[in-house]
Amino acid sequence: MIVYVDRCVATISPDATSSPSYDLISDNGCLVDGTQADSSSAFIIPRVQSNTLQFTVDAFRFLGNDASLIYITCYLRAAAATQVPDPMNKACSYSKAANSWSAVEGPSSICQCCGTPGTCRNPTGPTGGRSQFRRPRAFGKREALDEPNMEEEQSVTSLGPLLVIGPQQSDITAAVKEGPAPTELWWLVAVGCLSLLVVAVCTVLIVKSLKKPQCVLSVQK
Repeated sequence: MIVYVDRCVATISPDATSSPSYDLISDNGCLVDGTQADSSSAFIIPRVQSNTLQFTVDAFRFLGNDASLIYITCYLRAAAATQVPDPMNKACSYSKAANSWSAVEGPSSICQCCGTPGTCRNPTGPTGGRSQFRRPRAFGKREALDEPNMEEEQSVTSLGPLLVIGPQQSDITAAVKEGPAPTELWWLVAVGCLSLLVVAVCTVLIVKSLKKPQCVLSVQK
């Protein structure tokens, strides 16, 4: 069988239906986060094997929310290995340089529906939550061979909590308005501390040299 990711949604709580939320992947495999101006998200090509599908997503935070913990819930589907890639069975990345979508497998034409959200038909209803996805059955080689016509298995998996480390949005705004960037500020602090240390050492050495006892030799004939 071959695995597909129909949808991935990011939230600040374990509940995938909570708000705020942000779709990273939608419409049966469209990595829509890659369409953002400051994003480089994309599927990794080629697959290392049929039961693995890899993609990269830039770290982010929700606008207007200082929460550093993010949960990502993905709706996975395993189709028959003989499944021909089509608008419902695809993994598509957006290239800003080419201004077009491309598929991990199959022709790029199967990704055209990604440009118009909601036009890639999805009978499993990716917004329906866990209840619409059957738990995958655990089967061995014999059982798999006994069911060659099995079409697909579906499941939901969650990743998190993920800790996003970085400056607060308000800190960034203040740094831009009021002074140098955080990196430059730390550099100035480090140089200042080093200078103070050098001055302190020099002062101690000078004081010690001034306080040295003097030996007076008296010679009598």
